[in-house]
Amino acid sequence: MGMIPNLRLIRERAPDDRLLQGITKALEAYGIGTAASLFGDVPYSEVNDPKIEDPVFDDQVSVFNAAISLLDDAIADLGAASSRPLDVDIYFGGDAT
Repeated sequence: MGMIPNLRLIRERAPDDRLLQGITKALEAYGIGTAASLFGDVPYSEVNDPKIEDPVFDDQVSVFNAAISLLDDAIADLGAASSRPLDVDIYFGGDAT
């Protein structure tokens, strides 16, 4: 899951930007949910820890629950965010709605 470190880095570097927080949480949920849908059990809970070379596989249901939690957080963030032009947002261009 090469996208997770990048998405979490964005959240770490822009903790007060509700638009970026919401976008990155939604994208992470989409990525892990898709992986779990396709493959069943996937590594997730330990995937972003550089000290762990071989992360454990989390069961599919726990990954779906994590994705749902991320989506709930993303909805809250995006609901509180203001839209703004955001060229790097290739999906919605910074439109929070």
